[in-house]
Amino acid sequence: MGETPDSDGSRRRRAFKPKTRTGCITCRIRRIKCDEEKPHCRKCTSTGRKCDGYTVEITARKSPSPKQSTPTISNEVSKPSVPEMAVIPFQGSKLEQRSFYYFQQETVPQISGFYRDQFWFQSVLQACHHNPAIRHAAIALGSLHENSIAAGLVHTEDLSAGGFALQQYNKAIQSLLHGQQAAAAGSLCKPHQRVDVALITCILFACFDALRGHLGSVFHHIDGGVKILSEIQTKDTTSTPFEDQSLSNSSLYAPMRTLNIMFSRLDIQGSSMLGSRRLGLVPTINRKAVAEEMNMRNEFNSFEEARDAQDSIYRCWHHDFTRTLTNTSEANILIPWLPREVDGKIVSAIPSNENLAILKAEYTELLEQWIDTYERFLIANPKNIGLPADHNLRLLQIFIFMHADIDHAATAESEMTWDRYTPQFSEMVTHARAVILSTTALTSRKTLFSLDTHLITPLYFVASRCRHPVVRRDAIACLFAANRQEGLWESRTIARVAQRVMELEEEGVEGVIVDGTEIPGWKRISDVQPVLDSNGRRAAIHYNRKPGGREGGLLTEVSEIMEW
Repeated sequence: MGETPDSDGSRRRRAFKPKTRTGCITCRIRRIKCDEEKPHCRKCTSTGRKCDGYTVEITARKSPSPKQSTPTISNEVSKPSVPEMAVIPFQGSKLEQRSFYYFQQETVPQISGFYRDQFWFQSVLQACHHNPAIRHAAIALGSLHENSIAAGLVHTEDLSAGGFALQQYNKAIQSLLHGQQAAAAGSLCKPHQRVDVALITCILFACFDALRGHLGSVFHHIDGGVKILSEIQTKDTTSTPFEDQSLSNSSLYAPMRTLNIMFSRLDIQGSSMLGSRRLGLVPTINRKAVAEEMNMRNEFNSFEEARDAQDSIYRCWHHDFTRTLTNTSEANILIPWLPREVDGKIVSAIPSNENLAILKAEYTELLEQWIDTYERFLIANPKNIGLPADHNLRLLQIFIFMHADIDHAATAESEMTWDRYTPQFSEMVTHARAVILSTTALTSRKTLFSLDTHLITPLYFVASRCRHPVVRRDAIACLFAANRQEGLWESRTIARVAQRVMELEEEGVEGVIVDGTEIPGWKRISDVQPVLDSNGRRAAIHYNRKPGGREGGLLTEVSEIMEW
């Protein structure tokens, strides 16, 4: 196929030409002024960083001829929600450069969510200029993302023989295999390659397949990365074809701690979506270490720092709470409150455990300590509370409601327990709606795509647990209006699942439902597990409810198919 986007006869789009700026690649990615010392700048070498050199000669700055066209991204593309980054050019076809430009300017700001994540803004972008596998994977994701924005869809296909995004995806896979074969050619041992390259490409592949709705492939990539990290944690590198020395190499594209955090989030997402899937990663930091770190900290220095501390608490909470609830070993953990498979059947009974109360008390104290530290940060930084800082604040408030005020109700025997938390549910929806309205205005109602689950999970939590008719419908309306994909979760699909759950519970209830207490316990559905079809137009829903129109009795698993 040709190099230009209009070679297939479709509507011509203006190509682009990245803006050329002086300075080394590393300084431009970090968005700092470079001293332009050659061959390596002092800004990098003096701080121990690797200077990636210069892509253009400093003296070779030419203004384009008036007769030359200056290709740009189409005006139809939504503007980045963060300040534009310096364009880092590289050698490649015009279409590759276009898609990488889009990846850098649009995909990276979106995929990192409401935080300026250094992994995406620095580590991945820098790696793209050194490793072909990572570069092709990034170009593939940028191309697919641009296509999805243009079509106004999330699950965008690019499966034709000449599909550029899929071609780049396959090139990334071939580059990985080529690197492994090249290493084998010079060694009598089995092939080795850098572990950070494999893990970063796994993340990019997972994003690519999530964006086109191929959830089976997403789980394959997540499980592959989790397997690598698990073997590293247990020091079992004999079965993994990766360089042992790369684990402590200062030239890693991303720190192992960062990669562990990224896969921990994906691991939790995967198990949240698929109840029978077990968590594969053990947190690299335990509750005691988190508590010691919080005791030493008087104040957060940024929203990102607060989020990292919050994330550590959340991951340890998931690990310890699920292990306590299910009485399983560290390598055999399930997400709490979701159905799990026992003897071929889905069950949801939560075992009584005397250690559970102690564990909840310890984490409640830890979370309250985090809240106090966070509030001191807000008081000390009143001028920083604006967009996008306001988004971060609202998201953290949603987190507080979910995990400080409501979480302990999950172990209650009756679904009626949730009725007492209607005020908290309402506050969560209010915060979520404010974020959705502001981001929708900024992005001209284009579909958003991020890796972390900021809004969809809590909104679905409200829609499935809150029976107040107004609050519940507001949560579902927010899911439909969000028009976003967060990791594995697509808002409109999840909204349809939540709507179906509401219909099942409200069907046949006598009289007007005023505050939700009119829905009897036996009609209430628990442990809803949506299993989405790869084409994004079909879902199997598994849930539990008490049959026979009566209180008492055992929960029965029910399954049905939804299509739209």
